[in-house]
Amino acid sequence: MRRPIYEKLDYFADLLEKTIQCNLDPVTELYYSSTGTEDKHAWIRDNLWAVQSVWALCLSYRKFGDTDDARAKFQMLAGSATKTMRSLLMCMMRQSSKIECFKKTKATEDAIHAKFNVRTLSTVVGDHDWGHLQLDATGLFVLQLAQMTASGLQIVFSLEEVDFIQNLVFYIESAYKTVDYGIWERGDKTNHGVPELNASSIGMCLAALEAIDGLDLFQCQGGYRSIIHVSPDEKARCQDVLESLLPRESKSKEVGAALLPVVLYPAFALSNADIVTKTLAVIDEKLQGRFGYIRFQRDGYCTPIEDNQRLHYDPLELEQFEKIECQWPLFLCMRLVSKCFQRGPSKPQIDEEIVELLCLIIPTKPYLPMAYAIDKDSVAMERKNRGSAKRESVGFLPHIWGQSLYILSRLLVEDFVSPGELDPLNRRMAMQKRPEVIVQVSFLALDDLTQETFNEHGHHFQRAEDITKVRVHPVTVLSDLYKNLGKSDMLGLSGRPKGRIGVLSTSKFYELGDGTMTFFYPEFSNIDQNWIAADVNIFIEEVQTELNYIQSHWNHPGRPTIVIPLSSELIWNTSDSSLESEIINLVRKITSGYIAGVHVKSAKLEEFLPTSNVSKLQFADVNDGLAPKTCPSKTLSLPKLPITPMRSPKDFHKARIINMNLDLTDMTLVPKVNRRRSESVAFSSTRSGRDDSYTILTAKCLVDQAGVLIEISEATDGNYRVQIPSVGPVQIGPLLEEVFDRACREQQWLLARELAGYLNKPLPGLDQAVTDILVRQKSITVGLPPDSRETTIDKPLQSGEIEAMILEACGDGDVAILQQEYLAMLIRGQPTLFNDLLRLRVGLIVQVLASELARLFNCSGQEASSCLLALPPSELKDRAVLLIFQSCHLARSMLTLLHSLLSGHEIAIAQDGKKGIRARSNSRTRRGSIVSPFTERGRMLNEAYSSNRARSGDRLSRQDSTHQSLMLTLGGINSEIVVEDPGQRAGSWLRRRQLDGALNRVATDFYSRVWQVLDRCHGLQIGGRLIQGTVTREMTSSELKFALLVENTLNGIPEPERRQMVVEALSVLSMLASFQLPLVIISSTLTAEKFFREDQTLEGIQSEASHEDFYDSAPTGRFGTMAYLVRACTEMLEKEAEQGESKHCAVQ
Repeated sequence: MRRPIYEKLDYFADLLEKTIQCNLDPVTELYYSSTGTEDKHAWIRDNLWAVQSVWALCLSYRKFGDTDDARAKFQMLAGSATKTMRSLLMCMMRQSSKIECFKKTKATEDAIHAKFNVRTLSTVVGDHDWGHLQLDATGLFVLQLAQMTASGLQIVFSLEEVDFIQNLVFYIESAYKTVDYGIWERGDKTNHGVPELNASSIGMCLAALEAIDGLDLFQCQGGYRSIIHVSPDEKARCQDVLESLLPRESKSKEVGAALLPVVLYPAFALSNADIVTKTLAVIDEKLQGRFGYIRFQRDGYCTPIEDNQRLHYDPLELEQFEKIECQWPLFLCMRLVSKCFQRGPSKPQIDEEIVELLCLIIPTKPYLPMAYAIDKDSVAMERKNRGSAKRESVGFLPHIWGQSLYILSRLLVEDFVSPGELDPLNRRMAMQKRPEVIVQVSFLALDDLTQETFNEHGHHFQRAEDITKVRVHPVTVLSDLYKNLGKSDMLGLSGRPKGRIGVLSTSKFYELGDGTMTFFYPEFSNIDQNWIAADVNIFIEEVQTELNYIQSHWNHPGRPTIVIPLSSELIWNTSDSSLESEIINLVRKITSGYIAGVHVKSAKLEEFLPTSNVSKLQFADVNDGLAPKTCPSKTLSLPKLPITPMRSPKDFHKARIINMNLDLTDMTLVPKVNRRRSESVAFSSTRSGRDDSYTILTAKCLVDQAGVLIEISEATDGNYRVQIPSVGPVQIGPLLEEVFDRACREQQWLLARELAGYLNKPLPGLDQAVTDILVRQKSITVGLPPDSRETTIDKPLQSGEIEAMILEACGDGDVAILQQEYLAMLIRGQPTLFNDLLRLRVGLIVQVLASELARLFNCSGQEASSCLLALPPSELKDRAVLLIFQSCHLARSMLTLLHSLLSGHEIAIAQDGKKGIRARSNSRTRRGSIVSPFTERGRMLNEAYSSNRARSGDRLSRQDSTHQSLMLTLGGINSEIVVEDPGQRAGSWLRRRQLDGALNRVATDFYSRVWQVLDRCHGLQIGGRLIQGTVTREMTSSELKFALLVENTLNGIPEPERRQMVVEALSVLSMLASFQLPLVIISSTLTAEKFFREDQTLEGIQSEASHEDFYDSAPTGRFGTMAYLVRACTEMLEKEAEQGESKHCAVQ
């Protein structure tokens, strides 16, 4: 008599055969969709979900197979699952040429096809006739291949197949910056074939990369050639972008059920439990129904009112699908499977019962339908009361995904297969808390002078030749060694694309082919590679940033190790002794054990071998591309000349802080430095290399020498040479490079930036910095507004393309270089500063900084621009970060101001000793500034106040004394937020609004509030541009596309302060809208200004610039802007309520 366990297993085997394997091609073992047509197509994704139930049942028979019949079924199922995976592999290997092209182009037409002929394995649709680029499907294939291989099944048989899998890894590594058509194959939810950056695709690729990293595809029979290698830096970038997107699915889908297999089984892509919990909560809240989950909001697929004659939707018809979307039970099966992975001793009975109820019994077997939809007659009922209408099954029966997950869930619930067997690579453990990461740091002296200098301070650092057990090389060598990884001449695959190696890849040891232990260090201080590294503070900040990055992203066995190279150029490139002490201070902090919140340990490199991670690169030729151990020093061809004294930025600190009212559109604030040339030289049309040589060598200073070289370069071609004593004929280009190199080392940033612009010197990692901004769903504009050349960057580009775009938009090379610096430096160190920004207008930030310098130092726009260009890169970065940081906290306090104003409470903004702003109720506050008048800074401020008060006359003396306002002063790194009387600081709120408007800063829920306004009126007219109220029929309130639409409309207002006032008006309007008031024609800002002028007249205050005075008023108080905006909105609402009309809302 057979044991009951075999009867149950045979039941599931029969169910599998009757419901899934009935759609199996007997030759290729590929599954086709049950469409009833003669053309049988095999979708990659369908086959991967189908094979999971086959594989799970195979594992069940292997566990309980102690009879010949059970062992035979195990072999049959194992062979079927293996054959399916191999057929998919063969389909893709036939398109290896596409993978090779895609590595370079990232074009949708170069993507691997998403479906194939089930018998011939050939393509069935043209490159441009279908949305083939579906990275989630490719990622799922790699993940499933890794899990099945780790479970004991051998799927890959040859080294050519290994090379192809390695190239598939390269194919999906860039998922974080590649737009695709997603899991539903149609891209944007309007189905117009517009690809998007999908969080579900990134998450599946991330899980695949983590699963297959270091896996031997030949298992215990393999060697170094069969191991797959994945860049840890690419994994980290995928992780960062995924976490920044969630719970959003894409620009057009604010959340999607496609995220369930990412955060749950099979991917388990996230290690942050808080993000998982938040994402699941949003999915359950917005997508869950009685019969399953809807795919995404306003999904019209298979609804009773969908037009089946066309694939696309008209944008305005999307709203009609709201609340009647189809519900897919397969996602309930997915939740049930995931709960089985997470469960304790008890079974998830409730979920099991729900899934059983959703199955249709045909005739005695449970079939899980694709989806449940309401009938056409029940549409109105469902819209009125969601969940009240009866639903019926639609689509494929059974649905391969859902049926496979149903069988899988049943096997898990019945304990025929365990989570550990389905997840041998332990993806489910991703959220387990890990021990504290200790970063191991070793210093490397690149020359004898550096070694001697630190020896004098008690720090004994090794040189490369002093290290005996480990060979040490710069990271560029590692990039050269990787070029043969995955290379296959038979398949036409070139191997790993050449790119920048990140810091995580240089945080471990490598064992090369000859057994030599090798370590590759990042070139922090290599001025030849990165000319702004000549700024010592940039070097220090980069070290701290990278240490933080390593600590937060390290997830490999062992501790991360990093080598920090130190050179004499870094220490002796300036006469400022304080910079040398900063380097010494950096070393002391690291040796003490903690720096910037990171736990570090310092020792010699060989001492870290036992506790470090070691990666084997035995495929690499140890003699291929290895650079010398020391960096050769440059031999100067030109004599060392003095630097012409330039006006130091420190000189400006002596000026008083006045001249508040600056126009940010003033083109004199555009940084521009005229090239300085020697006036004693007259150039003729006939040039003499000997005469030019004499002119160059007799120049009085480096600036004059640079001017002479530039003029010679512009007057001659590239072959022209000048005679340099003891060197011979030399081209002008190398001489300019030499002058530029010295300008950097001497910290002469004004000259360095001009030469960098003239020589078109690139900044390393510019493309990656731009990509880091874009993939966080933010756009970038370069150029200088209001110039029409301002250009938007909305997709990842190569460094050369970005440099050309910036140069074309800016016109001037030095301005272009300045904008490149901001792009390269800003987001990596403090990405959270940009959370509330949808667009980063780099040119406007440069103009804002120039205007701040002009305001602070009471100088002209041209002087401020020159001062800006003369600042070290580190100080430029600090000023920009400070500006954004201050604006961030003020924007967050705006909503509190609005609520308190409408509730009748007075608000004072006070400093609480932390990096932030708090609001408190304040009925009576003392008049006057809290800045101490006994300090030098206080004395200067009080002098400025007196000057402003004298110019403003009686108006300031009549200000209400019962509130305080916030004044920002920007004085470098030590700038602070100061609380003082608004009457003592004319222009402070005007400046504040200028800054906020320039930075495009708004409150977190601002765009959803604007959506609520539009949902109650016919449209909003903003600065002459109209946003139709009908956009709410296409876009949901939290949809990123809607936020970008509003942002683009606001950017049409040229004046930043006016833009900010419109934002404030919309915020007030949204609060009134939340009380269900009928919204009609509103010219809020104009009406508010009229009320402001009337009150000023009643008080006897005369002003010729009431428009500017209104923008300079604080939000609260007697003449507060919020009070006038509320009055304006209320009056217009009352008028329209009396007239009973409904028109556009106009915010002007």
